[in-house]
Amino acid sequence: MLGTRYHLDSSWRRPGDGRVLIAGSPLRLFRLSTGGAQVVAMVEAGEVPDTTAIHQLLDRFVDAGALHPHHPQAPFTAADVTVVIPAYRRLPAEIPAGVRVIVVDDASPTPLVVDDVVNGNGNGN
Repeated sequence: MLGTRYHLDSSWRRPGDGRVLIAGSPLRLFRLSTGGAQVVAMVEAGEVPDTTAIHQLLDRFVDAGALHPHHPQAPFTAADVTVVIPAYRRLPAEIPAGVRVIVVDDASPTPLVVDDVVNGNGNGN
């Protein structure tokens, strides 16, 4: 993601000439090109070049658990969140106001009718 900062996983190791990266969960070995090693060195130094090609490489490391995105703190509110409630056999008695809610029938023997959720706070979800 463009503009994202990253921190290295605690497993992160680059032995020898830096063309091999060992990191992730489960632990993986990545062979780096010269350009890839330069990108990794920049990330280790806290620099992240903002190009799509570089972020495709970094996304591979994120997917492997070798690198973790760090997003600057933002003023999130309840309006930025959707709450997912798995329901089995019975629906929640009430849904809090001010949040988007998705109720999912978690394979109840008799399917739940989600429209039956009682909401005392006026939340139409």
